[in-house]
Amino acid sequence: MNRPYLPQQRTALRHKNLFALAGMVLNLAVLPAGHATDFPPTIDLADLVGNGAMRLDGVANGDSTGRAVSDIGDINGDGIDDILIAAPGAEPAGLLSGSCYVVFGQTSTTAATLDLNRLNGSNGFRIDGETSGQFIGDSIDRAGDVNGDGIDDLIIGARPVFAGAFTFVVYGRSTPFPAVLSVSSLDGSNGFRIRGRTHEVRAGGDINGDEFDDLLIGSEDPLSDPSGFYSTAYVVFGAPSPNAAEVVLTDLNGSNGFRIDGEPVLNPDFFGTRVSEAGDFNGDGFDDLIFGDPGADKTGYNSGSAYVVFGHAGPFAAQLSLSGLNGSAGFRVDGPMLESYLGTLVSHAGDFNGDGLGDVIVASDFAGAGRPRGAFVVFGREIVTSGTIGLDELDGSKGFLINGQFTSINSAGDLNGDELGDLVLANVTAVPNGNASGSTYVVLGSNTTYRPVLELAELNGVNGFRLDGAFQEDSGTSVSSAGDFDGDGVDELLVGVRRSSANGVTHSGAAYMVYGRYQLFRDDFE
Repeated sequence: MNRPYLPQQRTALRHKNLFALAGMVLNLAVLPAGHATDFPPTIDLADLVGNGAMRLDGVANGDSTGRAVSDIGDINGDGIDDILIAAPGAEPAGLLSGSCYVVFGQTSTTAATLDLNRLNGSNGFRIDGETSGQFIGDSIDRAGDVNGDGIDDLIIGARPVFAGAFTFVVYGRSTPFPAVLSVSSLDGSNGFRIRGRTHEVRAGGDINGDEFDDLLIGSEDPLSDPSGFYSTAYVVFGAPSPNAAEVVLTDLNGSNGFRIDGEPVLNPDFFGTRVSEAGDFNGDGFDDLIFGDPGADKTGYNSGSAYVVFGHAGPFAAQLSLSGLNGSAGFRVDGPMLESYLGTLVSHAGDFNGDGLGDVIVASDFAGAGRPRGAFVVFGREIVTSGTIGLDELDGSKGFLINGQFTSINSAGDLNGDELGDLVLANVTAVPNGNASGSTYVVLGSNTTYRPVLELAELNGVNGFRLDGAFQEDSGTSVSSAGDFDGDGVDELLVGVRRSSANGVTHSGAAYMVYGRYQLFRDDFE
């Protein structure tokens, strides 16, 4: 259902891990009143286990648990947010069939670690692929309330190795879940499958204002377009259940969803590799969408572009061309020069600056010295006057650049209870603790004035902080908000570590859930 991207109002409850984590890194006696540091600037994730974080461990060798992680809202209707952790290398139904783990939130969470093979239906459940090579969980996300029953749903993408191409939607429910659910059991009443080759799957918000949340599916495969000139993305509209057990992407006709085409190019582009909801960027009451195309050539070869498409009341045409964006229907942001690869990553950013509008974040990479690299935060605005927004407009008042190299970006929810959206960005190639240890960066939202560029070295615990992984762990493989997993009114953070070998199980993978907490002055520490 359509909802504003404003963090919900919260009651200031003291987090159970606040004393331990603060005491580990802070000397509270010397903190100036009214300016208590909320987080330490740098933390080793391993040091937080049992003392500010819980580690959720994969099961078997090579499972790659944590390759994708996501909040999924409240899928079991108990009023507490739940999480989803993918293990696409798992083999429940043959080689690389894949599994995903749903872990239910609970107010009594105190465990330092949780073995995901202990999910039994009451504390969570496992979702299994149905055949070898399905590789389910390559991409996952919350889905919002797709069928309008008041309970959140989830979406799971697959990157099949030698199996059929499907995406799976599992409906939430207030009745018990089994300990294991196979995607083969989805029949239209408990969820459904979407037929078609996909690269990334995401929630789409409610872009047509019908009170059902929609789904967003990207496909960079040029064969998905009969002409072979451009890749595509698809929007599947939410609808009441029971519904058909299978939706076919090529059957979308404007009433049940529609197709979005990348701009025609001489060579296949990369549109559809990155897709995301964008919140309500222009404040018109409809959720919007964002797409990345790092191979676009608007300002030079592989300069890259990102496209924001505005939602509106239906109907929609069966096919939408991005070349028609003119400011009223959406806009485009272009990379500044050749090989800047803007759109390598895209995500909604919540309401980062507290103006009541949804913000977005777009990452750029580069292929040579001196070319731009980083993540550009673009603040929402009620009036977009043209079909393009230039990166040179991001002067701090309309957005800013986070300077660095990133392999994953996402909204972090509201980690410190200040009613502003926070950001999480990760780089698995960072080496704080040796090769491929990886680092995750949290940038805390603020309604103060920004400079045009934020350097990662400036994160000081007040404006953000860094979480470092262990040697060869690939920490930050995927990052996401965890929603309010423990029901204390503050969101948590998920960090996937696909090459973790906890408990001596080689590359079983894991995910760290770092508990959010209120600013210290909210807990009477000053």
